[in-house]
Formats: sequence, structure tokens, C-alpha cells
Amino acid sequence: MKSLPSSREGAEQFNRVKLIKVRMFNRIFHSSLKFAFGRMGFYKCPVARKIFWNLQAKYIDEQWGTLKIDYDVLKDIISLLAVYHILDIGCGCGRLFPLYESLRIKEVIGQDISKSALNIAKERYNYSPYEIPDKSGCIAISQGENIKLINLPISALDFPDSYFDIVISNRVLQHIPLNSIESTIETICRLGKFVYINEHSDTDEISPNQYLFKYDYVRLFSSFGFIRGF
Repeated sequence: MKSLPSSREGAEQFNRVKLIKVRMFNRIFHSSLKFAFGRMGFYKCPVARKIFWNLQAKYIDEQWGTLKIDYDVLKDIISLLAVYHILDIGCGCGRLFPLYESLRIKEVIGQDISKSALNIAKERYNYSPYEIPDKSGCIAISQGENIKLINLPISALDFPDSYFDIVISNRVLQHIPLNSIESTIETICRLGKFVYINEHSDTDEISPNQYLFKYDYVRLFSSFGFIRGF
């Protein structure tokens, strides 16, 4: 005869079922979100893209926000180039910020169009309020000791030419639509002395969709004077 579960076991079982239901709901919700913004054409609109990534911020953070699989590669590159100023485009919740802190980088600008993602980083790393008006009327939202978070599109960043020793792009450019990719890369090439990108390209087997695009990055960066260096 089977014994009845204890109240503790019952609570643990209930929590596991609840967690599974939450995860299933999240998957269904984000799949529906991608369908709406992709198939229905909303993603092409800059305002809609902001909304899309704001709604995705928490989910992305839960899935990939603590990954450190590329830390060693980036550490070697940053050390080799003797970097003082970094621009981390599409920085999201600040996945790479602990690496920058450990390397004592003098200045890091974390850029993202998702204010929700930047707010996660602000709370996680206890950054203080930081407001600086720029020509587009947007503001940076917070700062740490050496890291500033800016809620602006890449093309709106207003820094002197070659201000950054390196611009870092991790799975960001692949989400820039065709009508904006060249101007975005032009801005990156203007602002950075070196560029590190980790993106799906036109040679990858993954299929493109309405919010993931495949580009020939060698051709695009070469057209603005950059060549493959690593």
C-alpha cells in the first residue's frame, strides 16, 4: 500500500509542477511574441523593436544572462590590445560586465535599446542614476564605477571618432534589419579602433527569420575599411 506524501513532499511536488507550467507559459508567450512581431511585420518599425526587446529582456536574462563561455577568448583579446575604453553594443543585462570589472577596464559603455534589460543590469550591479542629455534627446540611465548604461540605438551614439579601443557585439548585429545594418556597422567602424563580433553569418546553417538576419560581415566591415584581424 502506497503511503501518502508528506506536506513537505507535497509542497515540493506542487512547486515543481508550478515551475513547469511557468516555463511552458513563457515558451508559448515568447513564441507568440516572435510570431506577432516577425510574421506580421512589426519588427521593421524601430519603436516596435524596442517593445519587442523590452518584453524579451527577462526571458533572455533567465536563459543566457549568466553564461561565461566566451570570457577566456575576450579576456585574451582585451589583454592583447591593452584596452581602456570598451563599447558593448546590445549589452542587455550586463552578462560581460563581471569580466570588464575583473580586467579593471577604465571605461565601459553598455548600449541597448531595451530599457528593461538595462534596468536588470542596473539592479544586479547596483548602479546609480546617471542622466546625460544628447542631441537625440535620449539619456543614459545609470552608471557604476567605470560602466555607464545608455538606452540609445547604436546609430545615435555620439562619441568622437575612434573613441573606443574595441567595440564588442555578441549576437546583436544579427537582429538588425536589412534597412539599418549598413548605417549601424558604419557607426561601429567610426567609433571603434577594433571590433569583435560573434554573430550568425551568411555561412551558418541556421535559417534566417523575421527577427534574425544573416549577413556577410567580412564584406560589410571591409566596405568601411575594416578587415578580418583575428
